[in-house]
Amino acid sequence: MAAEQEFSDQLAQCLALADIWFQQKAKRIMATMLKSAPLELYVLRLLRCCQTGRYFKDGAWTEDPSDATCFAAEIDAVRTCIVNNLQNVELVLSTPGTYVDVVTARIR
Repeated sequence: MAAEQEFSDQLAQCLALADIWFQQKAKRIMATMLKSAPLELYVLRLLRCCQTGRYFKDGAWTEDPSDATCFAAEIDAVRTCIVNNLQNVELVLSTPGTYVDVVTARIR
């Protein structure tokens, strides 16, 4: 039981650090691109399968990024990977409308 609690605590710490890292990196890149607008308006957080290029959508996959699940924060995407046991996926930060990848980072 103690080992499970220790693992759970370590996982929570890792998720928090991943969230901070992704937010800082995305904000620096987007701030350079969009100096006059709030970052939150211009970042989509999507999960993409590295093998197929398809995007995660509510437990399934879609080829259309505009149809994919958009996560409010990077940590939500990481949690989704863990809960759904997703493998070989990357977090994609992209711009709405054009879906240009700003940042991609392999998660699992």
